[in-house]
Amino acid sequence: MSINLQVFRESLVFMGEGMLGIFAVMLVTLLIGVPVGFSIGMSCLAFIMTSGGSFSIIAQRMCEGVSSFTMMALPMFMLSGA
Repeated sequence: MSINLQVFRESLVFMGEGMLGIFAVMLVTLLIGVPVGFSIGMSCLAFIMTSGGSFSIIAQRMCEGVSSFTMMALPMFMLSGA
């Protein structure tokens, strides 16, 4: 089975540099043995820092997620069983 490199390159261009950076950081951190949760967090922080995003937006989104009953139902259900 041969891989068409032209299609692969076009898909990388379509994903954009940000997506490629997220996957690169995540892959490197996973290969050096960082746990998956921390690897996802590091790749997200790398994307925010390189894209010029604001950390205040992250804080706002976290507060919105905590105040949502639907988003907190599953973790609270899991904690109640522990």
